[in-house]
Amino acid sequence: QEPRPIAAFETQSGPTHNGGGMLTLPDGRVLFATGDALPFGAEGRAPAQDPGEIVSKLIIIDPDDGSIEIAAQGVRNVQHMEYVADESGGVIVGFGDIGGVTAEEVNYVSLADLLDTTAIENFGWGRNADGLAREGTFYVQPGLPLGFASPPVDSFAPSPEAGFIQPQAQYGRNDPNGGFAVSGPVTSTESFSSITGLFSDLASGIVYATTDSLDVIAATVYKVNLVDQDGNELDSLQDLAGGRADPRLFRLPDGTAGVLLEATGDIFRLTQVDAG
Repeated sequence: QEPRPIAAFETQSGPTHNGGGMLTLPDGRVLFATGDALPFGAEGRAPAQDPGEIVSKLIIIDPDDGSIEIAAQGVRNVQHMEYVADESGGVIVGFGDIGGVTAEEVNYVSLADLLDTTAIENFGWGRNADGLAREGTFYVQPGLPLGFASPPVDSFAPSPEAGFIQPQAQYGRNDPNGGFAVSGPVTSTESFSSITGLFSDLASGIVYATTDSLDVIAATVYKVNLVDQDGNELDSLQDLAGGRADPRLFRLPDGTAGVLLEATGDIFRLTQVDAG
């Protein structure tokens, strides 16, 4: 069998995207996110869009027999997933997907849709059979593994686009507030009054939020002003860590929002307060 082109990149040096987000499903199986197994710079290549490949997928694992099913494809490097109750009583899965240089994504998808594996949900990352690769609401060029500022934008994608789930929220490295790798999101009716999703950036520690419904596309993303418990204003979570914080957002057992600063091991509770 002729080797796949991706094999040329798997042996290159540099960090690769391994994914790692997971949830325990109601029936005891596990929903696990795999990365594209590539270094930075490439657009995911064909395996990310191939349902016969394991990379760039949300997979359902049965721990009893080790069998797997593909639930979704076209993700790049998911670090965290969470359950969210929707207004109709259903369950939504929310997750952040670290992007290339164009769009850090926050995605929401129905759990029922993921469990119905007769149809595989598609989040767009990788080279699709139509010859196009997607990052957020953009088409991107093939890019160059280990290449900076790569893969570059080609053009805007239609929004919405038939056959693809586009992010509820996105931000990029050209954002004036800075952006490198999304962390989160976290939702909490116990902590937030108007915020529907809170997320942060791993490198800068800047915190972002949306107030739009979880079923919209390209919701408005706001930079969140932070204050500590003593009322001191913070530029970002880096101020609490004394440098890069690598924040990991989650819900505490009481349902309130929390953040673990991976750099220090400190945990903080997050609460929305009204300005002024």
